[in-house]
Amino acid sequence: MNWELEEIRKTLPSLRTHIDLTPVQKSLTEMQKSLTEMNRLLERVGNLSERYSSKWIGWLPDFSLLVALKWIILVLILGTAALAGWYGAAAIRGLFL
Repeated sequence: MNWELEEIRKTLPSLRTHIDLTPVQKSLTEMQKSLTEMNRLLERVGNLSERYSSKWIGWLPDFSLLVALKWIILVLILGTAALAGWYGAAAIRGLFL
């Protein structure tokens, strides 16, 4: 067994018995700091969105202002599409009358 180790060391002269993991540890520490900062920012954003929720009106369920705006935009798009379809059908009907 000992001669195998000597053969390996002869074949690979740069073989190290100790690997320095300090750069990896530093990188992981920096990543942890970044994730901690991102969590703080997300908590701040969450606190801001709570400020604009419907908690001041007790009988409404809680909702985010952004979700409400998305629903309003969806209804407007569907209404526009319905009106366009109605006007298109009226125009086509007018061609045949």
